[in-house]
Amino acid sequence: MLKKTSSFKELLVWQKAHELVLTTYLFTKRLPHDEIEGLIKDIRMTSAAIASRIAEGHQSANPGRTIQYLCHGQESLNRLAYLLVLCEDLDYGSSDQINDLIEELSDLISNAIGKTKHNLTLDFA
Repeated sequence: MLKKTSSFKELLVWQKAHELVLTTYLFTKRLPHDEIEGLIKDIRMTSAAIASRIAEGHQSANPGRTIQYLCHGQESLNRLAYLLVLCEDLDYGSSDQINDLIEELSDLISNAIGKTKHNLTLDFA
């Protein structure tokens, strides 16, 4: 379960998601300007959605909703991974640093989902 803290900003999973957003913004600055309404916009919105979902899940009083927000964050993470494959296939540059963050964040989200599910099982046992 997402550890209840006074602020989502204290969560390691959110901190890594925010780092991912900042890193993707820097990456997209290097993309061709004609992608401003295409890949640039999509990558930025998708990366921000990950951190947003984690923050929203933290505020939920319902553990089931927390899991739902985390799952949506994982889905956005998978979408971002694809968008980066597309950028590389279009020769827009390497995104190794972002890919490393995606892997790390995916593990953190999976762990948070597992802990939340485990706490649900204990609560209703």
